[in-house]
Amino acid sequence: MGGKIILNVAYNLAIFAFCMCAVWGFKNEQWLIAIGFALGIVVVIYFKMKLIKEVKQYVKTKKQ
Repeated sequence: MGGKIILNVAYNLAIFAFCMCAVWGFKNEQWLIAIGFALGIVVVIYFKMKLIKEVKQYVKTKKQ
């Protein structure tokens, strides 16, 4: 379970860093970089949602 917490923190840091890079790309009109980081944000959010579902399932089975 500790590994999942660390993974969640890493996902949060990645989302933050990708957002900052995407904003930089938009401000400096580097459209390809901005779109690449925006797609990276979507992928990391997808993995984060999978992790949340996995943890919820783990908690449900642990209760029973």
